[in-house]
Amino acid sequence: MSERTTALGRAVLLLASAALIAKLFAAGEMVKYITPALDPLTALTGLVLGVMGVMEAWRVRRCHPRRHAAEHSHGHGAERPLDAALEAGLTYAVVLLPLVLGLAVAPRALGTSALGGERVTRLLLTFAPGAPAAPRPPKPDEPLTDTGALLAYLRRVADGSIGQPVRVTGMVMRSDALGAGEFALLRYAIAHCVADARPVALLVVPPTPAADVQTDQWVEIEGEVASREREGDRLVTIVAHRITPVEEPRNPYLFAAY
Repeated sequence: MSERTTALGRAVLLLASAALIAKLFAAGEMVKYITPALDPLTALTGLVLGVMGVMEAWRVRRCHPRRHAAEHSHGHGAERPLDAALEAGLTYAVVLLPLVLGLAVAPRALGTSALGGERVTRLLLTFAPGAPAAPRPPKPDEPLTDTGALLAYLRRVADGSIGQPVRVTGMVMRSDALGAGEFALLRYAIAHCVADARPVALLVVPPTPAADVQTDQWVEIEGEVASREREGDRLVTIVAHRITPVEEPRNPYLFAAY
């Protein structure tokens, strides 16, 4: 493969990578891959890739096609550069394909399929063993109108949160292991990127009649924190007063350290 062709391949890959990063930022979709805390570093990476791509493209313009003796040779000597060119072309194609898909397809948040068949009962959040909750739980500093805020409050006061009004958003996860009409509200928390995502699930007891919601559907739930005894565990439970189907939020992951 000639120097000009190699430089052209590198320029395409570098510029496509920079374009993908720019597209994700412009569309507000970077949060579906990586924590916002790393946005400055990611933007810098895109800038560096773009500059490198422009430099490679400049090299392509300056390079003149050269004829090599190997291109005119016959027999076994001609097979080696052909094989090398084919291998390089396949390598470029394999690297370029995910970049093209990233530019053409809008990303979606992880769903229940990412759990790999793990039982929902093993994911449900539980209160630590101990004395029952106080009759008058302490009030949170701010209204619990977000799933992350609820989890942070649970970490601080544990079962002292029972009785507090909440509004949480998440995906529906149904299972035969739960009671009639019950489902789990699923969210994923990430530390750096989607690769380290871990599931967080809350038991939801819907109002009567039970809400008609499907697995992987995003819902907003207004209710209050409660507790349910299951197989010796005290499950963190949301007793729902209202369940409303909603669109997938722009920022579907939890990033706060709760």
